[in-house]
Amino acid sequence: MEGEPEKLRWVLYFDEAEKGLVLNSTNAQIIGQFLGSEETDTWTGKKVVLYDDPSVAFGHKLVGGIRARAPRNQPATPPAAAKPVFKPQPQQTALPTAFPESDGGPPDDSSMPF
Repeated sequence: MEGEPEKLRWVLYFDEAEKGLVLNSTNAQIIGQFLGSEETDTWTGKKVVLYDDPSVAFGHKLVGGIRARAPRNQPATPPAAAKPVFKPQPQQTALPTAFPESDGGPPDDSSMPF
């Protein structure tokens, strides 16, 4: 629009196509999620599948649009900052009702090798 400041947009270019894809926020987030990084510099050389999605809305109307996804033979990359979370499984253990010592105190550990 005349008189409006110039808007800069991210454009994704592909080896297989001359034209680039202007990234909207949704596509940028989707690509960043399955490539495992929001840093676009790390996207170079990665594979992306583009497809026509008729459910894309604009201004409360379904207009269709381009969406991105990971190739089917390429699993999504976990985010670089994420680390696996190990959740211990609860285990049932029977607690003794009393110590085996006659005085009711804790057992003598002096003979234990550890």
